[in-house]
Amino acid sequence: KYAYNFGINKLYQGEYYRRNSFPYCKDRTHDNIYEDLSELKEKSSRLYRCNSSSAVQNIVEKWDLPFDPSVVRIARDLLRMKYDIQAQQHIQEMDEHYMGKLNKEGTVGQYSKFNERYKRLQELYKKYSDGAKVFEGRFEDIDNKQQLLLHEMQELNSLSSRLKYDMRILEVRVRDIESSVAQFDSKLIGLKSSLQGQGKTGICSAIDPKSDKDEYDRCVNDLMTTNNPTYEALCLKMLSRRYFKDLKNDTVGWFRWLFGNNSLHNNASEDDRGIRV
Repeated sequence: KYAYNFGINKLYQGEYYRRNSFPYCKDRTHDNIYEDLSELKEKSSRLYRCNSSSAVQNIVEKWDLPFDPSVVRIARDLLRMKYDIQAQQHIQEMDEHYMGKLNKEGTVGQYSKFNERYKRLQELYKKYSDGAKVFEGRFEDIDNKQQLLLHEMQELNSLSSRLKYDMRILEVRVRDIESSVAQFDSKLIGLKSSLQGQGKTGICSAIDPKSDKDEYDRCVNDLMTTNNPTYEALCLKMLSRRYFKDLKNDTVGWFRWLFGNNSLHNNASEDDRGIRV
């Protein structure tokens, strides 16, 4: 019986004081993180073992006493408890060393100062958080206004393009009218020559252009009272070539004043071909 107990005690002592080999580094049975390998430890605990059998020990060394408690498991449970206690003590020592206890001299003042600064940080955070919300609201308002302004600018650009297109069409129409008036002038000259050949001087004087205002008024008065001309005689005077030319120059001048001094004649040939086609 003594030999039996001695064997169990030896097995327990061997498991409890065994070196922390690699397979058991993370089973929380050894304080490998906080282990102090000082010279006070025994030399046997710091020896290097290259051939460790701890990984195959549970398979090779089978427990032959199923009714007795496993001393290996008891040793490992005790080592885990020891490791947890040491880790907790080490954490408490770190807290006492770096943070200090509240009953020490000067710690209460530092704690109060820390609370004041912490409250100040909270106030600043709240202030900046409220300011950020206001800034976000203003940003959204400005962004909406910017989008509205861009939309209006696009509408203005479309209207400007439409106006330029209409002005180019108007210029083409004015040119067509000028050519028609020129043809009408040539026909009028021929008609005048024909009337002069027939001896109708009153009608010839009615269609003859006048540069003097008094003379023009007298001619119009004579047409309305003495000669009693028809409606076509007055229309022939109004449809002069210079009237449409002045209208064209005034329209082009207004367009250049509104949209700059860009010449309309640069793209006139291409626009005329596109419109006439």
